[in-house]
Amino acid sequence: MLLLAAVVFAGPAHAARWLRAESAHFIVHTSSDERTLRDYVSDLEDFDDLLRRVHGQPLDAPPGRKLDLYLVSGPGEMNLVRPGAPPGLRGFYSAGLGDIFAIGIRTAGDSEDDVVLHEYVHHFMRQNYPAAYPAWLTEGYAEYFMTAKLEPTVREVGRFNPGRANALLLQPWIPLRDLMNKRMDASGLQRGNVYYAQAWLLTHYTLSDPERRRKLGAYVAAVGQGAAPLAAWTATYGDDEKALEGKLRIYAKNSLAGRDYPRPGPPTVAMTVTPEPPSADELMLLGQRVKLGVAPADRAALAARIRAAAARYPDDRFAQLTLAQMEVSIGDQAAGRKLLDTMLATDPNDLPALRLAAYSRVRQVEADPQHGSTAVAEGSALLARAYRIEPDDYQVLYNYARIRAGQPDYPTENAINALLRAVELAPQVDPVRLQAGEALLARGRAAEAVDILTPVANNPHGGALATRAQALIARVRGQAS
Repeated sequence: MLLLAAVVFAGPAHAARWLRAESAHFIVHTSSDERTLRDYVSDLEDFDDLLRRVHGQPLDAPPGRKLDLYLVSGPGEMNLVRPGAPPGLRGFYSAGLGDIFAIGIRTAGDSEDDVVLHEYVHHFMRQNYPAAYPAWLTEGYAEYFMTAKLEPTVREVGRFNPGRANALLLQPWIPLRDLMNKRMDASGLQRGNVYYAQAWLLTHYTLSDPERRRKLGAYVAAVGQGAAPLAAWTATYGDDEKALEGKLRIYAKNSLAGRDYPRPGPPTVAMTVTPEPPSADELMLLGQRVKLGVAPADRAALAARIRAAAARYPDDRFAQLTLAQMEVSIGDQAAGRKLLDTMLATDPNDLPALRLAAYSRVRQVEADPQHGSTAVAEGSALLARAYRIEPDDYQVLYNYARIRAGQPDYPTENAINALLRAVELAPQVDPVRLQAGEALLARGRAAEAVDILTPVANNPHGGALATRAQALIARVRGQAS
């Protein structure tokens, strides 16, 4: 059955207490009932197991990072995290400096539920196989796996989504030169459903044939070296735009079967389910909104809302940590630092509080570079404490370099090493890659910088960061020519 088919909304959000389920690869937060949550996490782990087997990943290796997933009741709760979200948005994946997480709507629907799996494929690929994929392949690959049918003795991938199939059959196609060469967020293409449908079809066509699948690595490498995706396809596979479109139209009518992966039975999934703190009902989603970033015009209202909610839970550590996150990020930084210092006096090893306290000093330094020596010293000491507790925290390593970015000797070898390790731990976080690439360029390590920056440049949702990475790479290649 599809992953979310059994997930039903169990009543108004305000009437339910949030639960937290942790398994080998996921931490899932929701206000649904425990039985539904356990079934959901079991299906997620089953899907992760499928991806690992298909890609030859070791099944018993610990994940580089567990994915936090927030399941919400509908558009109202979605808007708490992303105000003004399109009415049809059913989920998204965010990999940023504040957090790496996904959010999806709980539903009893069918094909609409594919969105969570789509977002998880993005996470899986960017975490385990960061590369300069063309936009069509990034989205098409997620579309290809998101419709996985998970049955007790077989798992099928490559099935079509009914909405996407209708788009292929009933709507005019986007020219392949636009599909393959442009990013969705910069192309001016408005017919997103057709874009995703064609990306799925081209991916399905590529993966369905052993020879086409074998050549995919060479194709991606050519794109990574700067070739336009359509030109790289012609060089790798031999088909120009017209020939490829003809083959795809025939394929769309005749060859849309999925691929079966038999197995003896579904896995047994170990997990723990615990209640979230009482304040989670009011603050869980607002805290994630802060981590995403808040428009200046919205900051005062959000700050007031979080302060009022946190005041109702003065002894709830989660509430106070969310309050501190807000103050440091968009509110009263001095109040945030004071609150964090109080929390650390009570628990000196509170890693989230240490991270935030260090980040507050980073913001001090960046706001006043000429008089930030005290903040640099304090932030460095806090980061050193956090590093001793958890040496593999990408935010700690990134901020170690960031707090020194204004120093005369930046980037030092230690700063570069910290950034490179942060990239290893969180390869999907584009700002970390961008700073690492810029630091490498400053030290004349251009080839390494291009390798680091290329996935950012090709990120179909990269926006301004992608544009900046493209400009840096173009500068390097221009100097080398």
